[in-house]
Amino acid sequence: MHLGLGWLVSAVGRHLPLLVGLPLVLGLLLGLEVWSPYFFGEDDNFHQFLPVILDSIHQVEAGDFPAMNPHQSMGMPVFAAGTYSISYPGIYLAYWLAILCGSQQYFMEVYAILHIVAGYVVTYGLLRRLKVEGVIAACTAASFVLGAYVIFMGRAWYYTYPTLVFLPLIAWATHDLVARPATLRRIIWWGVLCGVYFHAGNAQLWVYTMFFCGLMFLIKVVSSKVWMQKWIALALASLVALVIASPLLVAQYQLVANVDRDGSSFASMQDCFLNYLLWTSGGYAAYTGSFLFGTALLSIALRRWDAWCVLGIVAILSSLGKPGGIWFIMADSPVFEKFQHPFKFVLFATFFMLVRGAIYVDWTRVLRLSAVLNLILLVAFTWNRGADHASDMPYAPLSAASDQLLGSDRIYSFASSRLLGEKYAQSMTNNFALYYGKNSISSYSDGLTYELSEQIRQREHIQAHPREALQAYGCRWIIVHQSFEIVRANPQAHAFAWSAVQTQVPIFESLQPYLIERHREPHQVIYELPDAAALAFPQGVPVQPLPMEVNGSWMRVELEGLRPEQNKIIVNFLMRPGYAATQGAKTLPIEADQWGRMQVTLDDHEEDLVITYWPIHW
Repeated sequence: MHLGLGWLVSAVGRHLPLLVGLPLVLGLLLGLEVWSPYFFGEDDNFHQFLPVILDSIHQVEAGDFPAMNPHQSMGMPVFAAGTYSISYPGIYLAYWLAILCGSQQYFMEVYAILHIVAGYVVTYGLLRRLKVEGVIAACTAASFVLGAYVIFMGRAWYYTYPTLVFLPLIAWATHDLVARPATLRRIIWWGVLCGVYFHAGNAQLWVYTMFFCGLMFLIKVVSSKVWMQKWIALALASLVALVIASPLLVAQYQLVANVDRDGSSFASMQDCFLNYLLWTSGGYAAYTGSFLFGTALLSIALRRWDAWCVLGIVAILSSLGKPGGIWFIMADSPVFEKFQHPFKFVLFATFFMLVRGAIYVDWTRVLRLSAVLNLILLVAFTWNRGADHASDMPYAPLSAASDQLLGSDRIYSFASSRLLGEKYAQSMTNNFALYYGKNSISSYSDGLTYELSEQIRQREHIQAHPREALQAYGCRWIIVHQSFEIVRANPQAHAFAWSAVQTQVPIFESLQPYLIERHREPHQVIYELPDAAALAFPQGVPVQPLPMEVNGSWMRVELEGLRPEQNKIIVNFLMRPGYAATQGAKTLPIEADQWGRMQVTLDDHEEDLVITYWPIHW
């Protein structure tokens, strides 16, 4: 008993700065939540990620695999997209804790706070491994996880938060792989970290993490006397990582390999570089607290170089976009060419420069107070800027009349692609339809799946022949949200949303003579488009619906009332690679019809038609 108590007292004493800093980190996060409820549920977290994540978790709870989202885009790939973290254990823990807190709509808040706190602890551990004094390590770790990029980009892109945990963990594991004996445990640990991290939601951040940790390994292994053993250890660890990542890696590659997506440059010297150091109210959120980042720059100017300096400089130059030079090269390189937004490198520049600043501050001793001042400045900045933001969560419930009217029929929405007007989520644009359990022909319009060839052809059909295409795709309901009218009435005031609305205006004008108003609310009007096709029907008879059951990995069509000559069935979902049609043990021919929908040739009318979707296909 005495020995156990002594161990506890010793552990608390060694890590007292960590424990003192923990209430500060939690206090700031909870304070932001009190001041601005649902603080982390903004932008993409609000209209793209949360609806899909919650629905996918519900499917897993029901014993189904969420390979696709049948409610949107006529079958939108979910698992293979990777950005919804379906195979990452962290989303299930956060969901369970959110339910304990009272509502699944707290998911983003719980997810963010869990990773920020874990990132604080892990970063502290890394700095202590680098022999940084406890108070400096705690202040630096808190500065990293409470940095402007983390707080303000993460509240829009939830997949930022796992990087707070895995970047320091993998950097730590890479450091140990080189600096210490390359044991089997260290090899497996490195591989497991990298493999699991790939499932955490953003391949771009994963690739960048691998790039920087690979560069760290290269810099450190040059001075190693057993460099060959280190390279072998890294190769084995990489093999472990690939095995763990491979299910999602293969599926994601097959989904997006042929997507035409160019990298973009949205960063400038003023927006990025100066914002690392200066407390500003505009530009990209990159503020780091000034002192530690400035100290790291000072150490570089004084030629106190080490691996952390090199990594920090590379990350800074990359975050500047094309003016920094490195992004200009990446934009024409394999894999990197598909990545957008160079300011995602801000997270890495912040991490490596803060680590370097902490090491230099600890070494000089006279500058130790700057770590504390850095944290104080950063907390003040985050609170000052964060308190001005308001989330649009929670999602407002549908009125009983709208819910009953829309039912399970497919919807086409006229609305701004960005939040405007009242009850924006009820427009069923972006991924909102999934949250409400409705069926929409569209989905979030800035993701990789939006650029798939079948999606492009579908939009081309709608642009060319609006009424015929929407009827063929089963769109019975047309929602006109007030955001559409707001942008259309004043394009100059809403230039950010006008380009998307502009493409919708001729479609709406073409449809108007055929629309029948069925329900009106202050924020939107619901119209009916007559003669919309069913979700499953015999070829040539689109108004003869066949009973159908759909979930995230398969569809079942009951072949009731078919005439003997009706041997071709149209299933009103877009034909994509990965679909297979069967009747019992028999595999059936499946192909796209003239509208891109699935067309299946039956073997008989005795057994139900089953269509399965698997994201990995050969």
